Amino acid sequence: MTQQDVQWSTEINNRVDVRVARTRAAVLDAGARLLFTEGWHAVTHLRVAEEAGVGRATMYRHWPTVEDLLADVLVDCQEPWEAAEPTGDLRVDLITELDVFVGALQLSKLPEIIVAAMERAPTDPRIQAMHESMTRISRHPVWTVAQAPIERGELDPELTEEIVAAHTLGPILYQRLFDGQHVTRSDIERTVDAFLTAFAT
Repeated sequence: MTQQDVQWSTEINNRVDVRVARTRAAVLDAGARLLFTEGWHAVTHLRVAEEAGVGRATMYRHWPTVEDLLADVLVDCQEPWEAAEPTGDLRVDLITELDVFVGALQLSKLPEIIVAAMERAPTDPRIQAMHESMTRISRHPVWTVAQAPIERGELDPELTEEIVAAHTLGPILYQRLFDGQHVTRSDIERTVDAFLTAFAT
């Protein structure tokens, strides 16, 4: 093979790689839109192909099952949820983070996604991994807010990430997912105040 042949082969491969990357990005973006606006059951090969503008054959070639597709969509859309810049007021900072969390719960299909992931996790290791990842991402901001006050002695030093999440995110999730109630700003404030009453030193 001549040097020119090698160069042509490399250029062709690069073009193919770029096309594949674009197709994958379009499919995963479309899948995420459908997932968070219409829910778990909207993510099918046909709907995602139509939304992304790709052929169904391409979909089946790269994602033979809906579970394969869902697993990749969930991985791709799980960007870290960063905590806001702290103000130094623990109550205000916790309310801010819970406000963002509640917005995600009430303005998207996130509750349905969480419940569906919980149902499927025991029988699908990929969904189990995605569920665990969603859990870590969700509780990271409130734990970030709590860490400095714990170090300064303002909060119980025995607190862990799991305990902080259980007493801040937990009541909100219960109210929204299990009782089906709309979560108000007053609900958020009461949750934060109960947490501070229980764990402030």
